[in-house]
Amino acid sequence: MTIQQEALANSDLENIILEYVCGTSTQGRDELNTLHNFLREGNELIVTRVDRLAQSLLDLVGVFAEFETNLRKERRMDGIAQTKERGVYAGRKGTIDVEKVNELKSSGMGASAIVR
Repeated sequence: MTIQQEALANSDLENIILEYVCGTSTQGRDELNTLHNFLREGNELIVTRVDRLAQSLLDLVGVFAEFETNLRKERRMDGIAQTKERGVYAGRKGTIDVEKVNELKSSGMGASAIVR
């Protein structure tokens, strides 16, 4: 068992994620991707050494940027679901005049010409 594994094993952590892949790239880091998908607001991430999470500051910034983007997406989807439940959210209003399209089509105009 490595020093890092011992430190984690001796703690009262609920989940320990181990990955045995070279950390020089985020490519092929399946457990890192699992970690991205698993963490939620309010969770605590404990890393024994920062270089176990990323090999460079650039990689580390990428990890947190992606995590933040996923959180924003999740919050947005939650908000949309809540407003739909209340009957408030209807999506973007249509910008195509369906009657005009049908009129042009019935006059023999093709799809490309109608789009133009």
